[in-house]
Amino acid sequence: MFSFFAVYVCCSVISHDVHGCQAVIVDRCSTVQLHVSTRLIEPFEAQLNSLYQFVGDMEQKDSNSGVAQRCLKVISCRCVDGLDLVRYYRALDARRAYLQQRSNNCM
Repeated sequence: MFSFFAVYVCCSVISHDVHGCQAVIVDRCSTVQLHVSTRLIEPFEAQLNSLYQFVGDMEQKDSNSGVAQRCLKVISCRCVDGLDLVRYYRALDARRAYLQQRSNNCM
């Protein structure tokens, strides 16, 4: 099952498997980890502990244990070391508020 919206994530890469086209990223503030499919952006030359912005679709897969696993299927990424995170998150919050207001006005 795929979602049909873009996910913007700004996280640090902690591991990358070139052959499996998988990476693990972590949010520096909350230490939440997320698995990432890098198949569409390989060769992805990640520098561990560098800050990256990922854009893609969230995919949810059912595992054998019955627990749903989420994976970000990346379609674009860029290194954003040195980015002012406070302003970045303010801009994301403003965008979310605008999109929410726009969807409320359309109903």
